[in-house]
Amino acid sequence: MVYHDGQRFSTRDRDNDRSGGHCAEQCSSGWWFNNCHFSNLNGVYHQGGPYNHTFRTGIEWYHWKGKSYSLKGVEMKVRPSDF
Repeated sequence: MVYHDGQRFSTRDRDNDRSGGHCAEQCSSGWWFNNCHFSNLNGVYHQGGPYNHTFRTGIEWYHWKGKSYSLKGVEMKVRPSDF
């Protein structure tokens, strides 16, 4: 997640990433995109497992399962920064 630290949240109508393109639109999700992503837990569900798509649109965690591998599901939890 370090790659995404400090990034503003991007959506289809708010392009806040550092890419020359529009990561939220290309990846079909909202996320704290940098120059797109190494993790995208708000991605599209592709039946879980490897998938083929021009842009990496799946629920991904690159450093765990690699690129173009869609996880079956995820759960994110938020806590105060001073926890």
